[in-house]
Amino acid sequence: MSLDATQTTPSLDERIRHLESRFRITGADADEAAWLRERVVAGHLERSRLELAAYLGHEAARLAGGDVETPDDLHAFVEGCGAWGNGPLFRATLILAEVAVDAFEAAHPDDDRPRRALVATREAARREEIIDDALWEAAEAAQEAGESRSGDSVATFAAAAASFASRYIGMTLRSGGTEGLDAPTLALTFLGPVVWSLGDLEATAGTPDPEGLRALIRETLVPWALGADDPIG
Repeated sequence: MSLDATQTTPSLDERIRHLESRFRITGADADEAAWLRERVVAGHLERSRLELAAYLGHEAARLAGGDVETPDDLHAFVEGCGAWGNGPLFRATLILAEVAVDAFEAAHPDDDRPRRALVATREAARREEIIDDALWEAAEAAQEAGESRSGDSVATFAAAAASFASRYIGMTLRSGGTEGLDAPTLALTFLGPVVWSLGDLEATAGTPDPEGLRALIRETLVPWALGADDPIG
């Protein structure tokens, strides 16, 4: 997140520091909301980032005036992150892929193909561009890692989630759409299988349920939305 370098008066800076200190002591949502509001006024926090944090489910951001409607469905929730650009959308998708890859590696620690797909996808998401064919090759290799284990449902679902996450981010980056696919179609075609595969993994590998996945996305992305370090570097 880029911070506005606008100069503020010492009294406003002092007020921001005071409000932050009070929040750090009390931990109260209302105190954090007051601090966030002042950061927006001072230009230290973009209102769009406050709204993103609210969308992700951060109560203080909602109290600060960033309340926005959040869908209950996990697929719609992740897709909805795209309202704030590819950055939040890609990071939410990568969190789902990470859960799937961890499940695959727990069952097959000797096979790093899904992990390689995740690494290549994270790099493409960080750059917001595709440099070469590495992403597509890694996505295909991840899919083969699942298909080569016929009857192993954990491997099949986990590898599929990793592969489709790579393709989703790759196709979204490519699309002004060389394939002629708009954002909703891309989400249905590629993000949908990621979410569905994780639903199957919940039953077969004990991965988090949809609410647990939403919580993981919220816990990872809210600090970034509000100015902390980028979770993908």
